[in-house]
Amino acid sequence: MPINAGPLYYLAEEKFLKATTPEEKIKCLEEMIREVPKHKGTENVLSQLKRKMAILKAEAKSAKKGAKLKGIEKTGDAQVCIIGKTNSGKSSLLNALTGKEVKISEKAFTTTRAEVAMMNYGGANIQMVEIPSTMDTQLMSLLYTCELIVVLFTNLKEKQELGQMLKKKNLLKKTVFVLSKSDEGTKLPEKLIISTKNGDGIENLKKQIWDNLGLIRAYTKRGIKIETVPVVLKKGSTVKDFAKEIHKDFVENFAFARIFDSTQFSSRKVGLNYELKEGDAVEIHTS
Repeated sequence: MPINAGPLYYLAEEKFLKATTPEEKIKCLEEMIREVPKHKGTENVLSQLKRKMAILKAEAKSAKKGAKLKGIEKTGDAQVCIIGKTNSGKSSLLNALTGKEVKISEKAFTTTRAEVAMMNYGGANIQMVEIPSTMDTQLMSLLYTCELIVVLFTNLKEKQELGQMLKKKNLLKKTVFVLSKSDEGTKLPEKLIISTKNGDGIENLKKQIWDNLGLIRAYTKRGIKIETVPVVLKKGSTVKDFAKEIHKDFVENFAFARIFDSTQFSSRKVGLNYELKEGDAVEIHTS
């Protein structure tokens, strides 16, 4: 069922997709919630918008507190930690991925506390945490609970030292190594190479982060409209998992769902156990 929202809703939605900070996104979501019509057909839309709002408010609150050593709240759809030696470009990378302005200096150990910001990847919110080069024990414990570790290095020695450290902690399986400051002429046969100065490799790194997190984005379809705010799920999730994220009643009163994708079988009818793929649009029908 179309939500039949007015132009102000879609204008706010467009601003939301272009926003780069949690505060800007929160304002857009507040406007979208105000402008969306309130009826049974928009319940799942409102539920998604309010969920995104809660995630972003938690992130803004965490960032405002300066990401103190204790209590870095895990928010968003996944948490990724950035580690590296001093002057490896961690703060610059956090800026490039999220748009957050973090103090950058050529002096060693400029960052003395964890910096937290949200990376938006096609509507998914990935919490990025920069771990200071001091590698405080308490902060390093985050490496065990986060979903992915991005390791920045500028030379082979740094990569080897950081790799040995992570191997001892049994964390290599969820680690992505990235050669930083490629604009300075370092030549190494690495798969991931970036330069925050000229932007080389940043979009590729975002994609690699997403691919390594093992998540998918699925979208709610009502009538002819497909929502732009995705439901983020683990790979292997089913229509039942999707329906639970929208509203519990959708599972209890489920009749069938239709899947819309780029295949010749688009609009096919499926049940609760159907496994979703990245980019699927799901139209749920209830009894």
